[in-house]
Amino acid sequence: PARAAGAGEHGHAEAAEGEGEGEGAVAGAVGLPTARELVAALEAILAPGSEPSAEELEPILARLHARLALNPEDLAWAIDRFREVAGGPLGAWLAIPLGNLKDPEVETIALALVGEKGDSARRLAGLELLDRLDIDAAETRAAVVTVLREDGSPAVLAGALYALHASPADPVQVRETVAALAPLGAHGDPEVRRRAVVALGEWAPDAAALAPVMRALSDGAPEVRAGAAFAIGSARVASADAVAELQRMVADEREDWGVREV
Repeated sequence: PARAAGAGEHGHAEAAEGEGEGEGAVAGAVGLPTARELVAALEAILAPGSEPSAEELEPILARLHARLALNPEDLAWAIDRFREVAGGPLGAWLAIPLGNLKDPEVETIALALVGEKGDSARRLAGLELLDRLDIDAAETRAAVVTVLREDGSPAVLAGALYALHASPADPVQVRETVAALAPLGAHGDPEVRRRAVVALGEWAPDAAALAPVMRALSDGAPEVRAGAAFAIGSARVASADAVAELQRMVADEREDWGVREV
């Protein structure tokens, strides 16, 4: 599974995400194969050269989620297995039931992977798992901001920007987050720029913090301009000048239609 390019979109087998959740899933886990057996079946389907369908994957993921929710020993084993395969195809699919559990131990392994600076694929796997968990915690936000400041990989930065969920935070953390986001508005990769300006629109504490977003309105990439327009339109602190610029862009028939539509 792979991330989609649009803001807030998730490409990890969305149809499978909600499968097996709730009390019915736990009750239905009685008599299910063990986590080891289910992961082995998943691994067999994902063998090199295969093209598994959603119809094949969804039942396994649903049963695995139910099993992990029911049995702590199976959950501990699955976390260890995820640690081994994170960054590969099996890890990407195993992250779906793990992320849906929102368990503290799953968050711990996600944070550990985010801290691995030497392997971009494993660090990205940790960020994507944090994104799925969506746990509002200062430690999680701090780990993501550290990646934004330190990592140079466009894929990892994009993953960190997805995992940076806007939520109430103390003023110091808000300033640190905005300071980490601002330079990314001029990053060489347009997708990083787009996601950075969208995030700035969510985190900016005042109109001055939207300066990189205003500059992005004239970015050469239409998707970045669209992201900047969306950010200003949804920001709580946009200035009158910013609103006027949006109105100008909407009226400009030479502007990309996708930008004007935002």
